[in-house]
Formats: sequence, C-alpha cells, structure tokens
Amino acid sequence: KLKHQEAQEEIAAEIRLKKEQIFFGLTAWIFEKYRTNKKDAQLGEFYKVVQNYLLIKIEDLTNIFLSARTFETEDFFDWSSWEMIADGEMHSIDFQSKLDRLYCVKALQLLQGKTEKDIAKIQLPHNRSLAFLVERGGNLAKTLEDIKANSTGWDFVLPKAAVQKIESFETLLKNAKDKQEKEEKNQLKSIEISEKKVQEFIGSFQKDFYRSASLRKIINKFGIVKDSSGTTDLKPDIKLWGFNQIDNKGAFVEDWHIHYIHHGEQYGSGLARSENKTVFREIANNLAETKISNKKDMVAVIEKLLKERDLENPIVIGSFNYDLEYNGLKQSGKFINKWDNECKELDFKDFDSYLGYIKLDAKNIPVFRVFLGGFELKESICIISPSKIGEWLQYAPIEKKGDKQYQKDIFMIRIRDLNKDKELREKLIETNPEWLQKEIDKDGYLRQKVVINIFEKFEFKITDNKAGYKLTI
Repeated sequence: KLKHQEAQEEIAAEIRLKKEQIFFGLTAWIFEKYRTNKKDAQLGEFYKVVQNYLLIKIEDLTNIFLSARTFETEDFFDWSSWEMIADGEMHSIDFQSKLDRLYCVKALQLLQGKTEKDIAKIQLPHNRSLAFLVERGGNLAKTLEDIKANSTGWDFVLPKAAVQKIESFETLLKNAKDKQEKEEKNQLKSIEISEKKVQEFIGSFQKDFYRSASLRKIINKFGIVKDSSGTTDLKPDIKLWGFNQIDNKGAFVEDWHIHYIHHGEQYGSGLARSENKTVFREIANNLAETKISNKKDMVAVIEKLLKERDLENPIVIGSFNYDLEYNGLKQSGKFINKWDNECKELDFKDFDSYLGYIKLDAKNIPVFRVFLGGFELKESICIISPSKIGEWLQYAPIEKKGDKQYQKDIFMIRIRDLNKDKELREKLIETNPEWLQKEIDKDGYLRQKVVINIFEKFEFKITDNKAGYKLTI
C-alpha cells in the first residue's frame, strides 16, 4: 500500500512538472510573437493573461525554467514543430532562446518590488545549464546586456524599476553559478576516474602516436629496428622519454560536463612529434657530409649526390613546408606527387608522411614529410639509406621492475588520481612547483587533478655516417 501511494505521488508530481513546463513554453512562445509584433493588441492581451500565471517566487520560476530548458523537454513537447512554417523556405529554429528571454523578463518583474536587502537573501536553484547560460557569452548574459543597452525596446513589458534590477539579478545569477562550480569542484575531488575512459584515452593515444610517428614508421619499413621492450632489462643509462604531466581529472570521469575532445590523440601526436625531432636531429647532425642548395636547384643537387654515391634504397626526409614542397620539389619537373595519375603504385598507402617520389633515371626516390614545427633543422633535408644509416633500439619503458605492470605495448602508461594518491599529492605540496604556488588551497586543487605518466625508452644509433647527406636549403 505504501509503495502504491509513493508511485501515485511520483506520477502526480511528474504531471505537475509537465504542466508547468508546457505552460512556461507556451508563454515563451506567445511572448516571442508579441515581442516581434508589439502593435498586435490581441497578442498583447493574450500574453498579459497567460503571464499572470507565472507570478510566483523567483526560486520556483528558476526551477521551472531549468526543467523546461532541456533537450529532453523540448523533444517531449516537440517545441521545434511549433516553429515549422509550411512555406517552402528555410528557417532557423531556436526555441530555447525564447525560454531565456521570458525567464529574464519575468525574473526582473518579480525583483522590481523588492529591496536590495530582500534580494540578497534569495538563493537561486542552480545546475550546470544555468552556469553555462550565465557565463560571458551565454544566452542569459547576452539577453540582460541587450535589455541594458536597448531598454526602450523592452519597455512594453519592463518598466524602469524592473530594468534597474538587472545588476541585482546578475549578482543572483553569478552567486548561483559560483555555487554550482564549487559543488562541481567538490564532486570532482571525490569521484573516481573511469576505467573505461582510461582505456579510451590509451587507445586514442596509441592510435595517433603510430599515425604521427613518421620516422619510426619509415625506419621500421626500410631500416633496422631491435625491440627489447618486452624484457625487464632496465638500461639505466638510457633516460625515459615522454610525459609526466598534471592534467584535469574531468577528462577521465564519465558524463562530465566538459568534453575533452581528442585528448588522447593530443598526447599521442605530441610524443610522436618529439620523437621525430629527436631522431631527425640525430641523423642530420651526424651525417659526414653537408651540402648547401637553394630551393630551385634542390632536386638537381639530390640527383647529383645520388650519382656520386650509390646509396642503397635511398629516401628523402624533411619538413617540406609549403615553400620547399611547391617551389622546390614540384617546380623541378622530376617530382611525382602521390595524387598524380602518373604516380606509380608504391607500397606506402598507410604512410601519411609520404609525399611522392623523385624520378631519377630508372629509380624512384621516395620523399617523406616529417613535421618538425619550429625546429632548427626545418630548412634541412636528409638523403639517406635507412637500411645502412643506423639502428632503432627500443627498450623496456621502465626504471624499476615493479613498473612493468603499467606497460602497454612499448609504453609505460599510468594515470594517477591525486585524490587517492596521498603520497604523491603530499610530495607535490612539499616541493611546491611554480604552477602550484598560486593556488591557495593546494590540497583541494590537486584532488581535482591526475598525473599522467606516458614513457618510452629508445635510442637511434648511427652506424654509418656516410650512408647519406644532409642538405641545407
């Protein structure tokens, strides 16, 4: 019997909520018609009647507004269809902005008769949507700015006394936003990170790393790679390479209000770019011969060098910015772009870095772009024999054997929740790095963070510094 009564009460409450939502939406729709056609006396009278039912406490008004301003409510009542006009024209539909404008108008009307002392006692309900709407550029903020800047355009519903309460209303909204954000911070401290989100991060990191690790891919195809990462040989003389990074915990929380787009990919491509620069620098700085050329003669110089020394299966690698690619390679008449119909089918389909080849007599010399950013060697290219130039040595990505449990593929990947890892949190507070010094509540700040460790361990050893040339443009 008690369960039956509770069920009835829940159904009754749901019906009341739906009635309030539909009435708020209907009033917002009528108000918008009236706002854009103030001379329509019949619309004005209609609006005056329906808006009287919203003469309630501002706290209750806010609750109704927040419950109505959701995609679920909009879909339930199919509010977008209210805006459909069968005229064959394209129309922009934005029903939620109508709700925002009505809320601002009714809230200011409710505040106009109150003293500042009474207003200061008001505690508005709040959620993430309200916080978003109040932020600079949010719909509520923009609507109130418009009312302030164009009060005469709103005087058909807002007398001067109501407009004068805008600043007070903005304070109430800001207080609600601040409370929402404080609650979110406290929630973030205690909530556990999601293993699903961690695995998604690792998967996207690995995918983008291997896509962006151009030189690794090239050496793996043409050169010599010795992979001992599966062992427990610590190789203490070789340093770990990667990230020891403080990051936002929200990136690893299910259904968090902030969406971290391409989060793992950014780490993957970042580590790959760093690896590319390191190996390219090792090759370029250790080749026995350096030649100089201008852009126009670049391909001719490459042809001359390859005739002087018969390199085994040579390739060309470099950053090849727009200027070098178009005014160096493509203007030579001997470069065949991978997209050209003339381009022969070479086995580089899965190489994003492959640009095409230089046609030299009976040979096709593959050309690869290695993104080097602002790196000092971006105006340099290397003509090398990858099978002769050196060896890529991949080691276990650990400094102590106990870390082997965190190894994924060639990487050591560990994501540490600083709310749970008291020892690491206290160590950070004790060392007090520069980025932490500005935080007053250091412990509370760190509890909202994670430490991301992503490491690999490798070296590229030059075995024949005459197996290529460095060409400075």
